[in-house]
Amino acid sequence: MPSKRYLSVIITVVILIFLGKNVYDHWQDLGAIPLGKKSWVLLIAATLITLLSHCWAGYLWFRILKFLHQDLSLSQILPSYLKTNVAKYLPGSIWHYYGRVLAVTRYGGTKAAAVVSVFLEPILMAAAALAISLLGIPESFWGLSLLGLGMILVVIHPVVLNYLFQLLQNIKSNVNSNQPKSQVLESEILVPEILPSSFQLITKYPVFLLLAEIGFLQLRFWGFCLVFVAIAPLPIPELQFLFSAFSLGWVVGLVVPVPAGLGVFESIMLILLQPQYSPAIIISVVGLFRLVSIFAELIGAGLSLGCDRQFINTPKN
Repeated sequence: MPSKRYLSVIITVVILIFLGKNVYDHWQDLGAIPLGKKSWVLLIAATLITLLSHCWAGYLWFRILKFLHQDLSLSQILPSYLKTNVAKYLPGSIWHYYGRVLAVTRYGGTKAAAVVSVFLEPILMAAAALAISLLGIPESFWGLSLLGLGMILVVIHPVVLNYLFQLLQNIKSNVNSNQPKSQVLESEILVPEILPSSFQLITKYPVFLLLAEIGFLQLRFWGFCLVFVAIAPLPIPELQFLFSAFSLGWVVGLVVPVPAGLGVFESIMLILLQPQYSPAIIISVVGLFRLVSIFAELIGAGLSLGCDRQFINTPKN
């Protein structure tokens, strides 16, 4: 419908405006950093590895949907993931999830599985990041990391997940049963059916998905390391600590309700790395890495647009 096309264009323009502002802000910082030919080669390699990490994350979202018994193809899910990824820079930090739910339902998946998949994906990422962070961060951060990891490992247990989503279905049913029949249709709009009563979320613990998310973080970290080496030497013995600090900064940026974690990741990295590295190096590295990440996401979105002209998928009528 024309109205949907107009809405898609408007959303695309808004996203590009926010992305353009972020690129401009970080590009200003880049101008003050002396970069030689070798540094530019490393930055290009970092961009490609970061793009690969997003492709891997899209593949894992596909596997999550398979885990939820959705018969969808990777050629449908991966481009949808890459396209919606740039929407996380919009205020609210939920629009990329909203776009993915619409994409799943458009391709024939259930709304229940779509909602559960966008819930599980960041949860699994956070669990992997917290587990990695325990390997090298200072002991003063262990308590918070262990608490967060323990809570996540409980939440993703099949018994807990099935109970929580069945509870949502019961709330929806109670809302409808307490209303006159003339108002039931309206309640279906206000409280959409998220889960059918017979839906079973998962029957086994998502161990493979949890381990695979560590691979996503490793790819992101290697991109970060290449950016680091483009600016300053990186001692090999520091890699484990740096990986832990990177993972902790990344997960805090994930959970804090700021678009794409802007400023949060940078602040955590400054706190954790300042004892080992000068603030000037840390600020330069994390600023460049943010710029590399944005370019990688834009490349991914651009490539995926070749598979589907529609920027944010909408469900069929």
